[in-house]
Amino acid sequence: EPPISILEGWLAKWAEHNNVKRDLSARLRPQSQGSDILQLDILDSSNAKLAEVVFTEMCDREDKVFLFIRNQIIYDTDLRRRRLMTLLQLFLIHRYKADIIQYMTPTEDNRQQTNGMKRHELFEDVIEEIGDIIVAHVHKKNVAEILRHDGQGIHQIIIKG
Repeated sequence: EPPISILEGWLAKWAEHNNVKRDLSARLRPQSQGSDILQLDILDSSNAKLAEVVFTEMCDREDKVFLFIRNQIIYDTDLRRRRLMTLLQLFLIHRYKADIIQYMTPTEDNRQQTNGMKRHELFEDVIEEIGDIIVAHVHKKNVAEILRHDGQGIHQIIIKG
């Protein structure tokens, strides 16, 4: 699986493009010891948490990989609406080879983000289901193109306005 250093490279490019004068790092670990619930944190050099995604991963009987996003937040409001959460989602899709992402008890920000990711063709479709769940099917071909090794796809995601 792709190492967290890949995300940290993306974060450095993102910070440079967005004139963020902080060194950013990423940490991925269980939310609590022995838990299946994972947490991806974005930290600055003083270890202040700037963003987090809390999720679980599951594979169904057809070998489809689901990511269940339980919570996601960017704590520093100055960093919002700059595609930071999109980069975090792309990394999780890449690392876990996700086919479907389900957002549990979605917020209006989740709705806007998933619809934006659909507009940029990262998701094939986004369906809001009864029971407060958003189901997004990953557009595997487009995501693979974005993740190509020359870095241009990620660069395009970062600079899109």
